[in-house]
Amino acid sequence: MENIPETNWFSHNEKFIVDHIKCEDNGLVHLLLHEQYCAYSILEVYQLLKQLGLQFVELNDGKLRTSYRPEQYITDNNLLKEIKQRPIKEQHGIAELLVGAFKNHEYYASVGVDTKVSFSTLSNLPFFFPENLYEI
Repeated sequence: MENIPETNWFSHNEKFIVDHIKCEDNGLVHLLLHEQYCAYSILEVYQLLKQLGLQFVELNDGKLRTSYRPEQYITDNNLLKEIKQRPIKEQHGIAELLVGAFKNHEYYASVGVDTKVSFSTLSNLPFFFPENLYEI
């Protein structure tokens, strides 16, 4: 880890990804080498959903929704105008490449087209266990 250059994405995102710091070698193995984990870009997530016959509905976190918007990072109005004419999945992909710090893509998917997420339905609310209740 000490030899990874600062330009490496892992080094760039080390403040967001702390598994290897909290749990040392075990955390690093869990983070990067776990046999059940597979890294996907947001565009690969869209493709996977399509293959499964599912529709992307919405990102499940308000902060993430903002983070996936290219206008958060692009100030050139002409460029932004062109990007905003592209499909939303392409806009998400552009934002992901610009940020380079998304650890997970958390989203809702549906069989139905034009499904809307309603937080008044309790089954739509994500629940995350507090980190101190489980080991990484």
